[in-house]
Amino acid sequence: MKTGLVLEGGSRQTMFSAGVLDTWFDEGIDFNYVAGVSAGAHAAVNFITRQQGRLKFIVLPTRLQEGKKWASKFIGIQKEFHALNYLAADGKMPLDFEAYRNSKIEFEIGL
Repeated sequence: MKTGLVLEGGSRQTMFSAGVLDTWFDEGIDFNYVAGVSAGAHAAVNFITRQQGRLKFIVLPTRLQEGKKWASKFIGIQKEFHALNYLAADGKMPLDFEAYRNSKIEFEIGL
């Protein structure tokens, strides 16, 4: 039996997905097909590459990434584009492109 996972768009919703996906990594839960839209595409790529903790890191406001104890919701909104574009590709937790290319999971991402 084949199973699929569809991940929603919206960075705020994706913050919740980050915790669920990391728990599924711990439990060894896997899918044959993964699809994601917008911020859900980042979640899908992280699930495919098995990079536990990466999605949570890149959707957190920069202040929290740096170990500060608080972050304004407005700071988070302003920095999301920076995190999802820069940190996701080249920053402190880069994408594992080799794992992405070698994945056996079928996937589709949309923006």
